[in-house]
Amino acid sequence: MTKKIVNGELVDLTAEEQTAFDNQPGDTEEKQLQRKINEQVRLPREQLLKDSDWSQLSDNGLSSTKKTEWQTYRQELRDLPSTISSKEDIADLAYPTKPE
Repeated sequence: MTKKIVNGELVDLTAEEQTAFDNQPGDTEEKQLQRKINEQVRLPREQLLKDSDWSQLSDNGLSSTKKTEWQTYRQELRDLPSTISSKEDIADLAYPTKPE
């Protein structure tokens, strides 16, 4: 199910919204794939990046090793959309593991 952001929270589209999203006139398969990537990958990824912004502040109290782990995690999040070339890739997508 496709998500949207409402008041800073990810929520599922209603059935009507999902139908409208899936059936936009004049869509090519490429446009449909890009829209699914935007909605199902980029929006959740952006939230995960926002949730981890604190880890890159200079006064966060993390050791240099931990800060590097967070930098790697954030880079892996940014790289996610480039790993997708089909709808199946979206279904099988695994987000990187957040450092402890």
